Amino acid sequence: MKRIHAISWYIITMITTSIIGYPLLWLIYSPFKTNKDIFKNPWSLPTYLNFSSFKEVLSTGNFMNSYINSLIITTISVTLILLFSSMAAYVFSKYEFRGKEIIFITFLGGLMIPQQSVLLPLYILFRKLGLLDTLTSTILVYIAFGLPISIFILKYFFDEIPRELEDAAKVDGCSPLKIYWSIIVPMSTPALLTVGIYNAVVIWNDFIFALIFLSSPEKRTISLGIWSFSNIQGINISATLAALNIATFPLLIIYFIFQRKIISGMMAGALKG
Repeated sequence: MKRIHAISWYIITMITTSIIGYPLLWLIYSPFKTNKDIFKNPWSLPTYLNFSSFKEVLSTGNFMNSYINSLIITTISVTLILLFSSMAAYVFSKYEFRGKEIIFITFLGGLMIPQQSVLLPLYILFRKLGLLDTLTSTILVYIAFGLPISIFILKYFFDEIPRELEDAAKVDGCSPLKIYWSIIVPMSTPALLTVGIYNAVVIWNDFIFALIFLSSPEKRTISLGIWSFSNIQGINISATLAALNIATFPLLIIYFIFQRKIISGMMAGALKG
């Protein structure tokens, strides 16, 4: 019975993996086909590797500029989100002060704010500050929307770190900042990576904020670059899929490199309590 049960779960897992993984596999191999081959049989494997679609995408200056803009915005935003959220979560987790719960709930209130409801106020604010059509405007928005969920995740992860480690560090003369940097951060690498990957995916794929706040072609992000590229190419399916491939590549590489730590961070949160 145990063997039958194990085989059943193995079959179910294989079927589920195939259903979920095939679209990604299709996205990877389809750009190597010509448009004629795609229209003839979209599900078939390429008979030979056709790199013309990738060359066409890479030769488009505005697309690659959008790619670089997204790298800059995502790197800066995720770095600052991790810094600010980890410091705030450390304070909420390890210190007691008046109004702590109210302030924490106020931060979590940001999770309930729809993006669409703040587009007009933010547009007016950035116009008055002279930040419209700058990368700074999107970075500020991404940080503001990324902090609530990041603080929430990290706070409860920090709660599981034994206070005895901090007490021992205090006896050795460590300041709160040194305890945070030398003990809390190294022990929280899985959680920090999980939060970082989550925010990176959200920021990299964002369309609405970039569309509203960035108007110049040279300031566009990768999502706007793909949108513009697909409009220009029309029915050039192969080139559009190549652009999607190039846009997806960084996130896949990051995930495959850090997948073990990310999964361990998710499991730590799931097993809490």
